[in-house]
Amino acid sequence: MNSKKLSHDRKRTVGYRGLIKLSIEKAKIVVQKLLLDMDSSGDLVLTKELATDFGYLFSCNSKKYLESGNLSDAIFGGGPIFIYQETYEVVKFPSYQSAESSLGELEKFLKSNGPKPNWLA
Repeated sequence: MNSKKLSHDRKRTVGYRGLIKLSIEKAKIVVQKLLLDMDSSGDLVLTKELATDFGYLFSCNSKKYLESGNLSDAIFGGGPIFIYQETYEVVKFPSYQSAESSLGELEKFLKSNGPKPNWLA
């Protein structure tokens, strides 16, 4: 199953029989590979990870920014990355709002009849 082709719907809250849920350790490896694809210099590093009932959220920034604290060294425009536990699908959250706000919108959409977030493809 190619998880990148799955549409965003409420079926995820039920899950798919036979799939093994992704662990946070394996999700972290996936995100680290994505970061290397985005910047082969290895300057992007994980700065935050959060496990939820349905997936994992990761934030990143540049090593240079973490060392210097200088905003000119920070990564702008790159929102957090979320990976669903059951489908392994990767979703990039928007950078214009907090990760917590995006996560709340996604959770409301998946667990109830909430509106589909406009940033969710």
